[in-house]
Amino acid sequence: MEGKDLTTIKNIKDDCVVTFLATVKARTQVRVWSRNKSTGKIMTGILMDRSGSIDFVCWTEGAMKFDGILKENLTYKFIKAKSVFAKENYSKTKHCCQIILDKNSEIEEVESEPLVSPIDITPIAELASKENQQKVTVVGKVLAIPQAERLGSTGVDIVKVRIQDNSGTIQLSLMGNEIKNCNFSINDVLLLENAELRIYGMLRCLQGSTGIRTVNPSDRDYTQYMPGPDSPNIDLSPGKNAPKEKTVITLNKDEGRQKIHCSVLETNLRECTYERCPKVSCRSRVVCLSNGLYRCNKCESDYFVATTGVRLILHISQEKNNEKKIVMFNDMAEQFTEKSAAQLLVLEEVDILSLEKALMSNQYKFTLSPAKSNSEFLCESFVVQKGQESFGKETTSHIQV
Repeated sequence: MEGKDLTTIKNIKDDCVVTFLATVKARTQVRVWSRNKSTGKIMTGILMDRSGSIDFVCWTEGAMKFDGILKENLTYKFIKAKSVFAKENYSKTKHCCQIILDKNSEIEEVESEPLVSPIDITPIAELASKENQQKVTVVGKVLAIPQAERLGSTGVDIVKVRIQDNSGTIQLSLMGNEIKNCNFSINDVLLLENAELRIYGMLRCLQGSTGIRTVNPSDRDYTQYMPGPDSPNIDLSPGKNAPKEKTVITLNKDEGRQKIHCSVLETNLRECTYERCPKVSCRSRVVCLSNGLYRCNKCESDYFVATTGVRLILHISQEKNNEKKIVMFNDMAEQFTEKSAAQLLVLEEVDILSLEKALMSNQYKFTLSPAKSNSEFLCESFVVQKGQESFGKETTSHIQV
């Protein structure tokens, strides 16, 4: 298929090979990904023409082929590119069609002014009704830029920037290299293109924006989005009362074993591993002594080595005074995440975000039993439903606390 604009390509229902003209609106650096036992490289970005824009992805061979060629704000003829629909568990975007550039694709630079597409800007207040992980474009004025803080035990820094438009306020989360690549100050006006909306309980924040740039409020009439003294201020920042329908989960400690059907709202993937007793029949948490040995208080023994354990917590309720959490240990947690304890121990932030996105997009049937904490329930088994697929085989495991 040749000569179609990007909007037409996005509306094609079947996967196909396409040839088209487009300008590189934004692109990332090549980075490493890992899933299960596979690893590779990936480069992503946004292409645009006068009809609209579309995401593109270059996996390992394509990333290495086009890394030194594709440059932002230049126009290219893309030949033998693939137009595909992203899998449901990888994308919550309303239009989830994307362009794949692989080893068979070719590009030719075209002498042309950048093909500028119309921008569909979403007011911050309207983000309250959007789905988790949906892609949005937002314009906002920078209110505060706090100091970077360490994200749990991951070693990744995070800066929680607050931005405001004429309808509300929200947090913009910048992590890792995003912090280094962004150069703006308080009162600057930012255009966030294809930012990802993340919802943690009552928290809303924008993450993973491929294009973050400072703009002049008078350009493209951004003035209409600027906050004024009489502007309403719906605050969607952490800890604020975001207007979001709550998920109510009914579980009773006195009823013993129970089964529920729900989705996952949040996880502790960044802090889910710990050092445990190497004894198979014990595997409790150990303490590292000054002499380098590991003490297990449960079996009252010292060991030369400790094993990596997993205690995965899944938040399944948004009720402020009725929090519900599912706890998985070791083998079951590894089966649920499809990653070993050793892999979970060394996950990088980009891999954590990708894994969280996949886990939170599924529906599950859990068999639970009460734990010591009033808000926690131990998972005895689970069944996963990905996208619109039927529920699969039940996964069970021995619970080891």
